[in-house]
Amino acid sequence: MNIPRFLQLYKENRLDDAFVSVIMENPLPASTGRVCQHPCDSRCRRQTLDEPVNMREVHRFIADSVSSRTAMKKF
Repeated sequence: MNIPRFLQLYKENRLDDAFVSVIMENPLPASTGRVCQHPCDSRCRRQTLDEPVNMREVHRFIADSVSSRTAMKKF
């Protein structure tokens, strides 16, 4: 999973591109963002600076944001 890539896209507010980057490796980010037990937190290199990146929340936010905008376009 190319975490730096989709985090950079998210940072640039390019949510559609970030979503595509996420689903290349995780086809169900909204679902896993709700049920994942986040075992990667213990391996996150960011924790050496402050705290690990909560990838579960990032995946969920990106997927929910794209989904809600897509749903709103239909109405």
